[in-house]
Amino acid sequence: MDWNSTRLETPSCQDMIHFNNAGSSLMPNPVLNEVLEYLHKENQIGGYELMFQEAARINQVYASIAKLINAKDNEIALFENATRAFQAMVYGMSFEPGDIILTSSSEYISNYLGFLHLKKTKGIELVHLKEDEYGQTSLEDFKLKCKELKNIKLLSLCHIPTQSGLINMAKEFGEVAREEGIFYFLDTTQSVGHLHIDVEDIGCDAIVGTGRKYLRGPRGTGFLYVKKSKQSEINDYVVDNLSATLVDSDDYKVIEGIKAKETWEKNYALVLGLGKASEYALKIGTKDIQKRCLDLGHIFREKLSQIPKLKVQDPGLKQSALVTFSVENYSSEILCTKLLEKKINTIWVPSDRALLDFKPRAISDVLRASLHYFNTEDEIDSFIETLKSLIKE
Repeated sequence: MDWNSTRLETPSCQDMIHFNNAGSSLMPNPVLNEVLEYLHKENQIGGYELMFQEAARINQVYASIAKLINAKDNEIALFENATRAFQAMVYGMSFEPGDIILTSSSEYISNYLGFLHLKKTKGIELVHLKEDEYGQTSLEDFKLKCKELKNIKLLSLCHIPTQSGLINMAKEFGEVAREEGIFYFLDTTQSVGHLHIDVEDIGCDAIVGTGRKYLRGPRGTGFLYVKKSKQSEINDYVVDNLSATLVDSDDYKVIEGIKAKETWEKNYALVLGLGKASEYALKIGTKDIQKRCLDLGHIFREKLSQIPKLKVQDPGLKQSALVTFSVENYSSEILCTKLLEKKINTIWVPSDRALLDFKPRAISDVLRASLHYFNTEDEIDSFIETLKSLIKE
């Protein structure tokens, strides 16, 4: 793959070093043009008129997402973000008092808050899986919990956490979950567009993903995958005129399938942008993307580890292109601000955004630099020299 061609299709990366792809990546020109052209046409002929005219292309987005993760069109629903997709799934499940959700320190804060809400409103129990010796969510502890606990309703695993670069063992958990008959949810918000995702190979029952991060789509886009055989376990979380038909004055009929979890109004320019981003990733090749990202992450960590008083904070046997670190006696927030002044984009993660993970490890905050395939080793070297200079100051 000629990775320089992806830089040429991302003109803004010529003016800055964008190491915040786990927050929001940069859209390549084909994706940006798809969104802008639709908005322009919409303003010319009308929103509803263009929606009907472009119905076939809009429906094709489901197929593009499905192909990206090796699913079927009727297993995909589209949302304005991954959190809404998560809510449609988890709030649609029938929980009874005493039902158990297995979670971990890798859990995304928004998901965990949703679980706490279920604990308060439904009486479910939250059980935390331990970390293994490498800091990953422990597969052995999951196996043990399966033997010890009788009412496990849901296993929730974060593929790549937002606050560290470890890659949890998704497929291995899928094998055990399938044997035990446990509904397996995998948060791929940081891994879709970053790693090669194959839901059949992983063995998960549901995933959520977002457009704005490694997929390089527009903000305000997300999706939910639920395996066809598991969709009956997700009830009607929201009912409106897309998901249901009014039969008479006191009755309605819900449409079949996971699309029933969507709502009527959408920004179709963004939806098509999401589809174009999926096609763009497929054209490059998700396995090639994964290799490039992991290679850059490895090079970056190696060079960071040579800086005195700097500690790379990523656990795990396998690590991603999302890299976190802290510098002794330096505020990550201040470093993030200083780097931004130098036209280098990163983000800092405070303790309250990753309490489950940071508190046991006695981490107050980290600086997160997340690389993508269009980044270069020259940018890594420039980042290292700039960071050294800021620390010296």
